[in-house]
Amino acid sequence: MCSSDLAKSRWVNDEVLFYKRLGRSKRVFPLIVVDQGPQELNRRKCFPPAVLAALNADGTVAPMEIEPLAADTHPAQDGKLLALQKIIAGITGLSLDELRRRDQQRRQRRNVTLASFGLGLTVAMTVLAVVALQQRHAAVHSAEAAKASEAKAIASERSEEHTSELQSRFGIS
Repeated sequence: MCSSDLAKSRWVNDEVLFYKRLGRSKRVFPLIVVDQGPQELNRRKCFPPAVLAALNADGTVAPMEIEPLAADTHPAQDGKLLALQKIIAGITGLSLDELRRRDQQRRQRRNVTLASFGLGLTVAMTVLAVVALQQRHAAVHSAEAAKASEAKAIASERSEEHTSELQSRFGIS
């Protein structure tokens, strides 16, 4: 990690030099983490001197400086996602393009899965709505049939009462 504060640390510088002396210069992946805007910051001031240093074969610091390729988390630069992808690409040995393509494919699969789930949910809700409407229609039809049957029964009962009243009044059996 590189910032103007860390660049001043003797311990960070010594650790980077130690790592480079082990022959792992190509495995140093600087990540710039600052909260200042790109205009206010000289990016080179973020690096400890050891990151900018080239080493001779005997492990001593060479008089020339190297230009490090660094991932920058600032939104006006790489942003957090691209900075992370750059670091992962360096660590895994994959090309940044391949890593970004894989990430895009993963996002597309996730979006297709979510869209499929949403479509399935919509179909299920539509089927439930149709079943509910059919049940409602059947219930209304049953209620109407029950009312008609009740009206018939009442009419039949009244007719029988009226008939028996007339029979008793006129003495008909």
